[in-house]
Amino acid sequence: MEINYINVESYPASEKIYVPGTLFPIKVGMRKISLTPTVTFDHDNNRIVTENAPVCVYDTSGPFTDPDVKVDINRGIPRLREQWIADRGDVEQLDNITSEYGRERLADKSLDEIRFPHLMKPYKAKPGKRITQMAYAKAGIVTAEMEYVAIRENMNNRELGIDTHITPEFVRDEIASGRAIIPANINHPEAEPMIIGRNFLVKLNTNIGNSALSSSIEEEVNKAVWSCYWGGDTLMDLSTGDNIHETREWIIRNCPVPMGTVPIYQALEKVHGNVRKLTWEIYRDTLIEQCEQGVDYFTIHAGVLRRHASLVGKRLTGVVSRGGSIMLQWTVLHNEESFLYTHFDEICEILNKYDVAVSLGDGMRPGSIHDANDEAQFLELDVLGELGAVDSIPVGNADLLIAIGAADFLRFDDAILDLEAPVVGAGHGDAQEVGQACARGDEYASIAFCFQFVNGDGFPNDAVFDKGDTCGFKRVNLVVHNRIGQAELGNAVF
Repeated sequence: MEINYINVESYPASEKIYVPGTLFPIKVGMRKISLTPTVTFDHDNNRIVTENAPVCVYDTSGPFTDPDVKVDINRGIPRLREQWIADRGDVEQLDNITSEYGRERLADKSLDEIRFPHLMKPYKAKPGKRITQMAYAKAGIVTAEMEYVAIRENMNNRELGIDTHITPEFVRDEIASGRAIIPANINHPEAEPMIIGRNFLVKLNTNIGNSALSSSIEEEVNKAVWSCYWGGDTLMDLSTGDNIHETREWIIRNCPVPMGTVPIYQALEKVHGNVRKLTWEIYRDTLIEQCEQGVDYFTIHAGVLRRHASLVGKRLTGVVSRGGSIMLQWTVLHNEESFLYTHFDEICEILNKYDVAVSLGDGMRPGSIHDANDEAQFLELDVLGELGAVDSIPVGNADLLIAIGAADFLRFDDAILDLEAPVVGAGHGDAQEVGQACARGDEYASIAFCFQFVNGDGFPNDAVFDKGDTCGFKRVNLVVHNRIGQAELGNAVF
C-alpha cells in the first residue's frame, strides 16, 4: 500500500521561517505573512502609501508547507525530537514491541499490504528513570521542548524587541505547578512541541477517525494532514472501525502535532462491542500498544463510579459521553467499581514510562441544560479532582501531566467560572481551564461558580477570594459539594 503525496501547498503571501533557540540547537517553525500597504490621503488628496512589516504567526502545518522539505507519506515526516530524547540518556530502545495485541498484528501477514512500511522500534524509560516533562520541570530542568514552546508562544517578539514573561523558565514553572502540559510521547518524535495551559495561547483540537461504515487509511491520513494545515493544534483519533492499529500508525508517523485517543474505544472493539467482556487486562494491553506507537495523550473516564448508576436516572438526557456510558454499563454488569478507577495508579505508572499525558474525561458531563450541575456531575468532579492532584498518590509519584475535561451544557446565567485554585487539595489541577474550582473554608471543597448579574450581600461560608477571580462580576453564587454528596448554597460578594 502506498499513499500519494498530499498536496497541501503553502499558504499565499507568506513563507515558512524558523526561529533558532538559544539554550538548545533547535529551530521553531512559524509563518511569516506579508501585508499589503496601508493607503491614506492627505488634505490635498495626495495618495500616501505606507508599507507594513510582515507578521509572524503560529504555524501547525509542520514540514508539509516547507518548500525545502520533501515529505514522503510512506516514510513519515522527520523525527524532530528523537535526538533530543536520546541526548538525555534516560530512555532505551526496545528490541520489539511488548504489547500482546501489537505483536499479534505484526505477526499477521495478511496485514502486510496495509501496514506502515517503515516501523520503528519503540522507546521506553530506563528502569528507575522519570522521563516526563513534569518530572524534568519539578527537578528544575529546562528541556528543549520547553524552550521550543516558549519561542513558539512568543512568535517573533524577540525580533521585534518586545519583552515577554514567557521564557523557558516560565514554561518549566507552569508545568511543575500543574498549570500547563506538553503532550509529548517519546515514541512520537515527529510532533512539534506545543503547550496547553491557562497562561498560554488558546489551542484547537480536531477529531478524526474511521467507523464501521466508512473511511480508509488514506482518508484518515488526509484528514490528519489537512487538520494540521488549517491550524489544528492537537488531533484525536476516535476510530471505531477496522484496522485501528494500522490506521493509527500511519497517522502518527505523519502527524506534526500531538495526537490523542480514547483507549476504551479500541478496547471495546477488541471484544466486538460486548461491554461485559471488557477486562482490565485488555485495557492495560491497549494502553501499552498505543504508548509504544506514540499516542501523546489519553482521555480516560476514571471518574465514573458504580455509584453514578443510581444518579443518572434523574437525568433528562442520561449519559451522553460514550466513554462514560461504556464504563458505567460495565460497573452495573459486573457490580464492581470501574477498573479505570481502581487501577488508576497502574495506569499512571504505565504512561510515565513513555511520557503520555492524561485527559481525565468528563463521563458525567450533562447532555442538556436540565442536567447541568447535577449530583452525578459533581460526584465525578470530586473524583477527578482527587485523581488529578499534582501532589497526590499516584499522580505525584508518577510525575504525570494531567488535564481535566469540562462540562458541555450550562444555563447562560450559570456559566462555570474557572479559577486557578486547588480542587480537593489538588494543587493547580486546572491545567486545561477545567470547569472546577475550590474555596478554602475549614477544608478544601469542590464548587461550581455561577455568574449572577445581580447585586447582593452576605456570604455564610468562610472562603476568601480575590476580586480578580470574578472577572468583574459583583456577585458569585456558590454550590459547595461536600464529600457525602450534599450541596450547600452561598453567596460571595466582592
